Amino acid sequence: MPYNFLLIPIIFSYIILRYSSFFKYNLQRRSKDVLVFETIVISIPIIFVSIFFNYLFRANNPIEYKETAKFLGNNVFESKTRYFYSFLFGSLLFTFFIFSGDYLIRIFQELKFIDENYFEKRAVRKYGDELEKFITTRISEGDISQFTLKNGKVYMGFCVGIPTPGVNTFIKIIPICSGYRNKEDHTIKITTDYLDVIKKIVTEHNFEKLNLIGISFKKDEIVSFSIYDEDIFNRFSINE
Repeated sequence: MPYNFLLIPIIFSYIILRYSSFFKYNLQRRSKDVLVFETIVISIPIIFVSIFFNYLFRANNPIEYKETAKFLGNNVFESKTRYFYSFLFGSLLFTFFIFSGDYLIRIFQELKFIDENYFEKRAVRKYGDELEKFITTRISEGDISQFTLKNGKVYMGFCVGIPTPGVNTFIKIIPICSGYRNKEDHTIKITTDYLDVIKKIVTEHNFEKLNLIGISFKKDEIVSFSIYDEDIFNRFSINE
């Protein structure tokens, strides 16, 4: 068997890792060098499964195997080309199975049977940094978060989105209040209160308008983050 046949499952493995939602969000949170290693790792089961199905087909359906061989030009009997079609069909089948799983989960997400951020949260649980894990937990538990940015601005609000490396590096929140840190003593002064507006929107059931007051900022602009607790905040902050 020529070793260049192994390029077939490797190429399909790359396609799976690069474009399947099961894997691409994981890789976006890891070094690019990992892609080469994991491409080889994913190709190994494809190779073994392809050879196994070749054996089963040949052993259990010899007549059909010979007919298929004739259709393909009889080159499945030659040692140099024996596994070409096995690797090709095995890779196609494996790829079809993975992307079919992607598609089914997308349907379940649209039907609200599965969280719309299922793939992102799955990647965060395995490879996310502390900020991503913090945001994911806050979204799940409904806590209010507090973010301090490099320019001294401070925002308190509900997180509504997980940043996706390479696609979206912004964090979006629905703010309840905002302000800035004093440069001398670092206490926080609240300058804008959004709570009354939010209460009015909720009362009127115009939930789509919440996006209009949402605030987005880059992940790398964040200096610190924590859970916001009004009682603790009032004990440590001095507001004029």
